[in-house]
Formats: sequence, structure tokens, C-alpha cells
Amino acid sequence: MIVLVIMGVYLAAGLGFGLCFVARGVQAVDPAARGAPWSFRLLILPGSAALWPLLLKRWVRGLAPPGPAGPTRGRIERTRSVLAGPGAFWGSVLLAWFLVVVLSRAGVGP
Repeated sequence: MIVLVIMGVYLAAGLGFGLCFVARGVQAVDPAARGAPWSFRLLILPGSAALWPLLLKRWVRGLAPPGPAGPTRGRIERTRSVLAGPGAFWGSVLLAWFLVVVLSRAGVGP
């Protein structure tokens, strides 16, 4: 029971941190994420919630790697355009539907 409580506290803290991090902190850690669409931020939210102690340490220190240069810049712009498109919306809807089906079959849902 204690392990479950600790995991619950960790996940709750991670979710709170993750929401703050994807809203404001990701720009400080990665300059390539400036102006990133909401779909990108939605994709990195689970990882941010899971790895929140490491990301918090990096965010506090302000250790941002150098920004992209050269051919990498064009690749980042193409990725942003894909993540901002309708495919990202429908992908999110499909993922949510999948999770509802899996959880309902496991007896977790309503």
C-alpha cells in the first residue's frame, strides 16, 4: 500500500510539473521548441510527467543546448508543420479512443 501511495504522489507531482513544463519550461530547455504547436506539447507531456525530476533540474539550471543550425532547421520546420496539421488532431482522438477501449475492457472505466 505504501508503494502505491508513493507512486501516486510521484505521478501527481509529475502531472503537475508536466503541465507547467510543456506550457513554459520546454522553451528554456530546448530552444527548438519555441513556438511549437499544442500537438507537440501534448506528445511530450507523458515523458515530461515521468521524467520530471531530471527535467526540473535542467530547467532550474537553464541548461539549454545550442539551437539548430543548417539543414536541421528545415527538418524542424517540416516536423512542426506536420504536428500542427489535422493529422495530429485525429491521432490524438484515435489515441484517446484506444485508451478508453483498453481501460473499459480492463474494468477500469465507468
